[in-house]
Amino acid sequence: MEEVSIPKCEVCNDCGPDVILEASDGTRFGVSASNLHRFSGAFPAPGFVHADSTAANEVIILHETADVVRLMVKFIHPGVRQPDIWRIGNLWQLAEAVEKYMIFPAQGVVKARVRSLATENPIQVFIYAARHGHDDLLLDVEKPIGLTDYKSIEIPLQLLYVEPPWVIGAFHA
Repeated sequence: MEEVSIPKCEVCNDCGPDVILEASDGTRFGVSASNLHRFSGAFPAPGFVHADSTAANEVIILHETADVVRLMVKFIHPGVRQPDIWRIGNLWQLAEAVEKYMIFPAQGVVKARVRSLATENPIQVFIYAARHGHDDLLLDVEKPIGLTDYKSIEIPLQLLYVEPPWVIGAFHA
């Protein structure tokens, strides 16, 4: 097995990257296993990563674009200002990734931005909220969608578990 070099962290100089995340386009990000574990719920503890010598410098392949992975990486660094996501074009992809990888520092910020779109994009907000259990967001889109009680409708399972079109489109751009 060939040795893989870990890219320098794009966010800070002193975090000691020891894990490689690879975006869908092949872009690689050096990140700290400790930060991944502390600030997300989807990555193993650093002790687990370092206990297995075959896992050293292993590349974790993600399905998200480099822009989305870059934003996620920015959210997992303590003492660093969080990115401004108010005007990004890939909010829906970021929202799905933040929930998928449980990036805790980003979840509230992303949810607030999604909530701000309840009138403008009620169907997308509804799907995001239903997929990820954000009942409070469902209340925000009841009127724009024309529902009288969101709890009384049945949502087809394929709607909740198939990648929504705005996420699928990100992979074929």
